[in-house]
Amino acid sequence: MKKSNINIRLQKGAISGELKAKADAGDADAAFDWAWCLEKGLGTDENVQEAVKYYLMAAEQGDKHALANAASLMLNEEGLIDKSIRMMQEAAHHGIAHAAYNLFIIHKDTQPRKAMQYLKQAAQGNNENALYELGLRTIAGHGVRKNEEAGISLIKKAAKQGYANALYYLAEISYHESPEDAFKHYRKAALAGHVVAMYDLAVCYRTGHGTNKNQRQEQRWLQKAAEHGHLYSMCDLAACYSCKPNTPHHDEQYRYWMHRAAEHGDTLAMQNLGYYYWPDFRKADNTDIIKAIEWFTKAANEGNAKALYELGCIYEQSAYLTHDEVKAYQCYRQASENGYPEAAISLGRCYLVGKGTEQNTSLAVKAIEQAVHNGFAHAALDLYEYCYEEEH
Repeated sequence: MKKSNINIRLQKGAISGELKAKADAGDADAAFDWAWCLEKGLGTDENVQEAVKYYLMAAEQGDKHALANAASLMLNEEGLIDKSIRMMQEAAHHGIAHAAYNLFIIHKDTQPRKAMQYLKQAAQGNNENALYELGLRTIAGHGVRKNEEAGISLIKKAAKQGYANALYYLAEISYHESPEDAFKHYRKAALAGHVVAMYDLAVCYRTGHGTNKNQRQEQRWLQKAAEHGHLYSMCDLAACYSCKPNTPHHDEQYRYWMHRAAEHGDTLAMQNLGYYYWPDFRKADNTDIIKAIEWFTKAANEGNAKALYELGCIYEQSAYLTHDEVKAYQCYRQASENGYPEAAISLGRCYLVGKGTEQNTSLAVKAIEQAVHNGFAHAALDLYEYCYEEEH
């Protein structure tokens, strides 16, 4: 029976009160199931302490899986760590693979040899976490003899169990050699909840890598990844809405996802919001020069040189703000110093005519030469025109 179907059955039993009644009457299987519901919040409020209580009731009747589960939950309780480790050791001794894997996690930094023994034991018990971890270590030769073929074989075993990280690994190593296999593994990993795989799956649908291009599916998986907090997906999803016919819904979705990305620290999203609110850039009712400055400033404070340059343009040229040539010059200079080549053109112009700073021909020449060196050949026209005017 699929895990989802089992959880539905347990949820129904929890809601009806049947599981708890049987557990309190001494039914070991019901005690385990009720503890699981309490641990996961299935059909009842999550309650870790009560979950431990009922796992231990099942363990007292010989259920070693229940013993391992109780031990895992007790690890976080002050004063119970040693007891929980002893319980895990007992469960591992009786072949409970996930107890062995937990012991690997506990000992891997302090007792690596002992930890490896537990990892191998867990892998032999087909624990998906252990198969994947041992596979990676075998490929790298980390704590075990290096053997790439054997390592990949272990990862494939974990993937067959639907382990998302293993599926994603297989997608990555097959990306260039077999796009169809990569797409298949990305899809399985995404369905198993791997957030980065959701994004990569969307990219496959966008580019046609291993499958047919499909904008609807691309947006579907970008949405799922974005809802799980994936930054690139938030930005790409916003871009999807910006490419569609301009409607209030699409505009709202673009703004929402760009805000989400910016709030998560994405400087490009901050910059894009600067453009979004800039009335000189985008003629719309919901523009706001103050918000544009706010978002460009946030991006600039995070090291975005282009945002600094755009701030300079606002302070120098915006029809919606009193001009501030000093601030414009300061932005151009800092943006140029931070490597944004187009800012050097504006900086050179400031020095040529003394806008926002003292006139300085030598610094103007230096800035414009930098712009020309960076590919803006037309910048030389500024210097030529200035020199021509001076001579005449």
